[in-house]
Amino acid sequence: RVLVLARPGGRRGRGVIAGHRIAPGADAGHRPAIPPPAPLPITRDTPFRATGPVTREVWRRVFRDAGCPFSDSELNQCHDLALPVSALVMHLAGQESAYGTDMTYTNNWLGLRFPDSLDFMSFSSPMACAIELIRRWTDPTYKPSNPGVYMPADKPLDDFYYAYAPPNENPTEGRIKVALAQINAWR
Repeated sequence: RVLVLARPGGRRGRGVIAGHRIAPGADAGHRPAIPPPAPLPITRDTPFRATGPVTREVWRRVFRDAGCPFSDSELNQCHDLALPVSALVMHLAGQESAYGTDMTYTNNWLGLRFPDSLDFMSFSSPMACAIELIRRWTDPTYKPSNPGVYMPADKPLDDFYYAYAPPNENPTEGRIKVALAQINAWR
């Protein structure tokens, strides 16, 4: 499948998506494994990739209660793409777009920016946004200015947040506290 991304000003970029857990052109042997979910409670020291899943029912309830405009099929596909880290992805959706109800750019419910840019991305579908997030988290070459920003594979949730939502742009500590409370409640 080919994912077409539109940049502000009409510039377009293309990325070949080989699968939702495989980075474009990446060697499968160099990607970090997604560990099984950590036992509850999730803490700051829990590897972010082990924060675990939420059920499809919880996912749909949270998004629907917020008024998300995605179809049932889109919600189900985004949930399935986010496994096994759907609890953290759902938390990020709440922080970045109020669960898809406040998107500045097309289908960008996770607030993704172009690498090394302040420009937000637009996506052909909500699923394409989920695919790009998982690609970034599993691609050790993502982000030319800081390769491996989401590595190592056992990067703690605390360190993940300082990379994903740095204090110069976000209330990082507050976001970590909300993430821990939500993920532990949802799981």
